[in-house]
Amino acid sequence: MSGHLLEVEDLHVAFARGRGEVEAVRGVSLHLDRGEILGLVGETGSGKTLTGLSLLHLVPPPGAIRARRLTFDGLDLTHLAPADLRRLRGGRISMIFQDPATSLNPVFTVGTQLDAVLATHTRAGSAARRAAALDRLAEVGLPQPERIRRRYPHELSGGMQQRVMIALALAGDPDLLVADEPTTALDVTIQAQILELLLRLRAERGLSIVLVSHNLGVVAETCDRVALMYAGSIVEEGPARALLEAPGHPYARSLLGSVVGGDANRKRPLPVLPGFGPAPGPLPPGCAFAPRCPSAVDRCRVETPVPTRSGERAVACWLVAGEEPADG
Repeated sequence: MSGHLLEVEDLHVAFARGRGEVEAVRGVSLHLDRGEILGLVGETGSGKTLTGLSLLHLVPPPGAIRARRLTFDGLDLTHLAPADLRRLRGGRISMIFQDPATSLNPVFTVGTQLDAVLATHTRAGSAARRAAALDRLAEVGLPQPERIRRRYPHELSGGMQQRVMIALALAGDPDLLVADEPTTALDVTIQAQILELLLRLRAERGLSIVLVSHNLGVVAETCDRVALMYAGSIVEEGPARALLEAPGHPYARSLLGSVVGGDANRKRPLPVLPGFGPAPGPLPPGCAFAPRCPSAVDRCRVETPVPTRSGERAVACWLVAGEEPADG
C-alpha cells in the first residue's frame, strides 16, 4: 500500500456543452506526501484551480469529475457517500479560497463563522468552541483575538481577512490544506507574511499543502515539489529547486525566462511567449503547446507526448524524450 497521503491518477474534469462536453482538466496524475508542500502552477485557464477544487469535490455544476484513482489517506474519494464527503471537507481536508473578501460571509462576524465550522467538525460545547476560535485566531498571528472575533469581515484589512480564512481552514484540524492563490490580492509585504505563516503551520502541525499559484516566486520560496500545468494537463513535475533551476519543458523555460527581476543586469527586453493558450474545447492533435513552442518538431503536432520520467522528475515533451529539434 502506498505511503502517499494524497494520490490522484488520470483525473479529468469536464463540463457539459450542448450535446457534448468540454474537458478543462485532462489526465492529471499527482501525489502528495505527509508534511509536503506541492505547488500547482500555471497560467490563468490552465486548470490548476479546478484540479484543487476537485480534491474536495467542489467543482461547480455542470462540472463532472472522473478519475482512475483519487484517494486521501486510503479513502476512495470518488465513491465516498455525500455525508462522509461533507464531514471530510472542512475537517481533514480544508481549503483557502482565492479572495477572502468574497469568500467570507459579510453578514456574520468572524466569531460566528468560526463557531459554525467548529460546531460542524467537533463535539465541543459553546464555551469550548469560543476558546478554540480564539486559539485559531491567535495561531494565525492576529492580534487581540477577542476583538477580531467580534468584527465583521469588511472591518478587517485584506491581510487580516486572509488570516481569518486560514483560521477557518484550520478549525477542523485538517491533515491536508488546499490553498488557492492565497497571496494574489495582497501587497508584497503581506504576501511574505502569509507564506511564512503557511510554512510555520506546516512545521508545527505537520500539514500537507497543495499550493495553487501562477506566481513562480511564491512557489520557489514555499514548495518542495512543483507540478506545472498547461491546457489542463501537467507538462512537468518534480522537485521545486531542480525544476526552477533547470526546467526541462519548453513552456517551463519560457515562463522562467519571463520572470521580472531574475537578472539584475538584464539589458535585453524580457522574452515574450508568442500566441495564447488554447481556448476551451477539443484540442488539436499533438502537444497542446506546439503552436507556441519555438522548438516544436513534426511529431509534436500529431502525437500527444507522454511523460518521460528521470529520477524524481517527469516531463511531457518529445524533445526531452529524445526527438531532434527542428533547425533554426
